[in-house]
Amino acid sequence: MGLRGNSSDVFSRVIPSLPGKRSCDKLAHLKKDVQENLICPIRQLSDGQKCRVVFAWLSWQAPHMLFLDEPTNHLDIETIDALAEAIVEFEGGMGVFEMRYAQLVMGPAGSGKSTYCTNVQRHAEDSKRSIHVINLDPAAERFDYVPALDIRDLIQLSDAMEDEDLMFGPNGGLVFCMEYLINNIKWLEDELGSGEDDYYLLDCPGQIELFTHMNVMRTLVEHLEDWNFRVCGVFVLDANFVLENSKFISGSMVALAAMANLAIPHVNIITKMDLLSKSSKKRIERYLVPDSEELLGTNVPKTRWEEKHMKLTEALANVIESFSLVHYIPLDISEEDSINDLLLTIDNCMQYGEDLEPKVRDFDPPEEDD
Repeated sequence: MGLRGNSSDVFSRVIPSLPGKRSCDKLAHLKKDVQENLICPIRQLSDGQKCRVVFAWLSWQAPHMLFLDEPTNHLDIETIDALAEAIVEFEGGMGVFEMRYAQLVMGPAGSGKSTYCTNVQRHAEDSKRSIHVINLDPAAERFDYVPALDIRDLIQLSDAMEDEDLMFGPNGGLVFCMEYLINNIKWLEDELGSGEDDYYLLDCPGQIELFTHMNVMRTLVEHLEDWNFRVCGVFVLDANFVLENSKFISGSMVALAAMANLAIPHVNIITKMDLLSKSSKKRIERYLVPDSEELLGTNVPKTRWEEKHMKLTEALANVIESFSLVHYIPLDISEEDSINDLLLTIDNCMQYGEDLEPKVRDFDPPEEDD
């Protein structure tokens, strides 16, 4: 339809046989207050208003088949009701696609990925919300959550290390197991099924090269997107790891590499905040919105190593600060508000909840029996 012109002009151009006044009437029929927006350029309309114009155009086309992908996104209650009535009256065929959601939880070994999954799932249960956890670590020995799916039912690290024809070491074995999953992706698709409004946490292995430069996890993300999943990368760093400038820069570069390789919405988390002392928590604050002078440690005497690689360090610090590519959210699992705020941020990245119906209660007192 294009974004040039206003709603009435565009509608008349798409359907030349329709006079301008009738196009106004057609648009106004879908939403009563749309009249005031008829002269507003399409590009300046809100997402919900653009949706109403598109639905008006569709209704005039009288199609035999409609495929609607999350049609209630950006619509208010009144428009959703109108859409529901139109769907009921529609005599043609119709397919409606519902999105599912997944967090790809990644990070170095021991950074707290499984602990994160456990506590987010518990928080969801307390909030009357359903979040499932999938274990994708073939080397996992124990975790506190009950996985909805477990890659160890397909393959375990020991299978790759003990096989006489393979005889992989731990790192090679992990790579082999993840490639085996991709080669047998139908197993994962069948296990996930075709549920609606599913929300999963994918607890991934701690071998960081799987995310930074190999294609294995990117291929997994592509399959999930083909199955109608919206995926958000959640990169986890241990708070104790980032208390030193050099380690923070290193961790941030890894997070940036994973972000670029996977090309999905991305949230970085500093975990284990509950294990830090007050002084350490104060030191962490300077890393949440990194500053190059802080990262370079201008007030700290430079060693010969630092002097030799100073230009490289300056370039890395400036990338982190200047382009605002890496920011962190601190997570204290002992505080429910901390978990809730983080989950809200991730949900917004995936647009989770935009098409959920509001929960309402009837506050009218019950009528007394006659």
